[in-house]
Amino acid sequence: LCHKNLCNILTNSFNKNDTLDSISEIINPLSGDDLARIINMQDGLGLTLLHHAVNKDKPTVIEYLLKKGARCDIKNTRLYT
Repeated sequence: LCHKNLCNILTNSFNKNDTLDSISEIINPLSGDDLARIINMQDGLGLTLLHHAVNKDKPTVIEYLLKKGARCDIKNTRLYT
């Protein structure tokens, strides 16, 4: 899968009850540059997975993403981090 499609799949995981399981299944095998690229990739609104986790009030996902290296300084198109 290309990174953009993978990002879309991960973003759509926030509409499921098993969000952490869905995300960790894809993220866990990644490392290095691939992990950093995917975990911090922005969608059309500039939102990262961390933005989506915060917006959907998913504290376990937020903690997981931060432990995996999600950056908390990336601004979306409205300049919010």
